[in-house]
Amino acid sequence: LPHPIGSSLLVTLSPRLVILNRTSAPLEYRQAGCGTEGAGVIPPAAEAAAADAHAMLHWQDPMAAKLLQLRRLGRGAEWSGAVALSALLRSPLSSGAELTLRLRDLQEGTFEILRVEARRLESRGT
Repeated sequence: LPHPIGSSLLVTLSPRLVILNRTSAPLEYRQAGCGTEGAGVIPPAAEAAAADAHAMLHWQDPMAAKLLQLRRLGRGAEWSGAVALSALLRSPLSSGAELTLRLRDLQEGTFEILRVEARRLESRGT
């Protein structure tokens, strides 16, 4: 018999891209060319609970190129070059790919190398 209220539909949304911060300092991220108003911050893994050291990536401008930029949180930190994560995920490797970015601090005159790894998440059927 049909239910008097009607039927229900369960929809599960899963992010396509998740950014993990496994470094010792906060990272700021944004969509290249979209300014800092919509930039997000990911706390370092050492200071945050394991569940908080990541961010679900949402593109600020759906019409702009989907390119990611990173930098350290703080004065003098310069944005990295733009990275096309979708191109990394289309690599011939079955599990994804990785690249390195050089993050510069113009105020202190220092730089560090950051490894970026893009992996496909296993499908989670419900």
